[in-house]
Amino acid sequence: MVFTLPWTLKNWDRWEEEKPAWFTDTWIDNVPNNYIPYDWRVKYNKTKGRVDDPKQRRRSSVQQVKMLMGGEAEK
Repeated sequence: MVFTLPWTLKNWDRWEEEKPAWFTDTWIDNVPNNYIPYDWRVKYNKTKGRVDDPKQRRRSSVQQVKMLMGGEAEK
């Protein structure tokens, strides 16, 4: 069985260099982390708040809702 890299992984470095008009922060924010090369995920994690684990992002928002409703935050 032959596996190929997703289109985004193959082209990400080029897009970062060329900065096409559609390659915006909004577009990048909608790309799942596993479709972004690891080195760039680390960059975005530091500069744009990206996280590697999507569950971590959800857990954070659930915690915020619980606190807003008067519940206690999980530890």
